[in-house]
Amino acid sequence: MLTEFLLQFTRIGAEWVLWLLVILSFICAFIAAERVNFLRKRKMELNSARVKLNEWFDQRDYKKAADYLNESDSMEARVVLFGLRHHDRGPEAVEDLLTGALATEKVRYDKGVSFLGTV
Repeated sequence: MLTEFLLQFTRIGAEWVLWLLVILSFICAFIAAERVNFLRKRKMELNSARVKLNEWFDQRDYKKAADYLNESDSMEARVVLFGLRHHDRGPEAVEDLLTGALATEKVRYDKGVSFLGTV
């Protein structure tokens, strides 16, 4: 009886499932391409940035460091710039602010990824 029911269910017409899968595949491809483009535009050369920032921090030239970080839209630059703007509050406060800024950036970088994982 159960086998007969399942066979009849498959004969109802599952064409709509195939179309749904095709549409979801296109959406996933679009999201993946958008994420790759997003990440490519925000790529930052971290080693050279670290050397430059260390030099400016050693000289206490925070203006040059901030100007350099403003040129990039990468996660690293935005988080460090946020901490740099509030460096006068002390190390513990800056660490808390950096944690919050990193969480905010993570949301921006994870956009659409949960949909991909679900599909």
